Amino acid sequence: MKRASRELLGSVATTLLLGVGLVAPSAAAQVAPVVASDTNSPGLEEVVVTAQKKSEKLQSVPISITAFSPAELQEYQTRDLQDLQVRTTGLVFTTTSSYAQAYIRGIGVDYASPGLEPPIAVYVDDVYWQRSTGNQFDLVDVSQVQVLKGPQGTLYGRDATGGAILINTQNPTNKEDGSVSFEYGNYDHAEGKFFLNEPLTDTIHIRIAGQATSQDGYIKDPSIDRTYGGLDNYELRGKIDWAPSDIVDVLFTADYRYADDSSGIRQEIVGAPDCLVCSLTGAKPPSGFYDSKQGFVSDTIVRNLSGNLITTLTLDDYDIKSITASTRQYFQSGTDEGGMGSILPFLNFSIQNTGFDLIQKFEVTSKYSGPLNFLAGLDLQYSRESIADNLTGAAFGGPPP
Repeated sequence: MKRASRELLGSVATTLLLGVGLVAPSAAAQVAPVVASDTNSPGLEEVVVTAQKKSEKLQSVPISITAFSPAELQEYQTRDLQDLQVRTTGLVFTTTSSYAQAYIRGIGVDYASPGLEPPIAVYVDDVYWQRSTGNQFDLVDVSQVQVLKGPQGTLYGRDATGGAILINTQNPTNKEDGSVSFEYGNYDHAEGKFFLNEPLTDTIHIRIAGQATSQDGYIKDPSIDRTYGGLDNYELRGKIDWAPSDIVDVLFTADYRYADDSSGIRQEIVGAPDCLVCSLTGAKPPSGFYDSKQGFVSDTIVRNLSGNLITTLTLDDYDIKSITASTRQYFQSGTDEGGMGSILPFLNFSIQNTGFDLIQKFEVTSKYSGPLNFLAGLDLQYSRESIADNLTGAAFGGPPP
């Protein structure tokens, strides 16, 4: 076996953000209408967004935004990041297994790797997710999703030349609340989700949310009696909020995601005599509607672990926020025994990608009563990432799979 590896270490990005401007009178914004919660007062619900690092009415933000509330996400059956493209003009995803590449207004990249990061930034609870590998995660217990169109580099730094996707999850509240749901469908599709909100004291509140999804494959390879297209996804998130006074608020979040996806099928190989490989191996043409002889199958495993500490000081004229976060990711993808390796074992391979990020951000927002306000920020990020290409086929000196 030969092992080729590449490693990037010690990448540090520092961005200083400072902007001063007037409040805009109108906005070019797109948002689906939401009926007001008070049925006796028909109209549109007031939508508040945080696209400019502060809470503002959607109509007052002078950029193009598509915002989704939890009710809208449920109504539109928006289960994961890729589903946002159904209700968002100008947003398109290209997806292979747990690899999701976003395009906004045609801006994006086909493939992202260390040193080639996507121009569409994804933020979860104010934390930047640098890698597109493994970002095809489910939207679990979210409070709002915002799609910002156009360059966002002034407030969101690098990798936002095409736009940004902001995902805000539900924070703990001072009320006891909880929910459990379960669904089952064909191909043994099963999904369960829950959340539990509990105030421990007057100043400490916790919230735990999770989701598990499992589904068998629906595409069958008759030559080896195996199915593809299945998945197993899990996520568990815990939040604890401590507000000792009206001025100080401390919020800690821990999140773990796991995904095992075998949907990365690439092509169908026709039967002999049209296919030379089929003629050599004796493979028969597929007969059923979902039967397919796969020439390349990618099994993908993703593990994401993150921690996030947000400290907020609310003063009379200023809001001061500190965000400290750490993320760790493991990504593995490669051929399996049903892919090219079963026909041409000397070409089998797999890719392993590991990454670690340490993030520190400071933001100061003014709240003057006049027309002039400012937002200043300092963004520090340390990143370390490595890629290992494992070549296990006979052509590379290793045994067939």
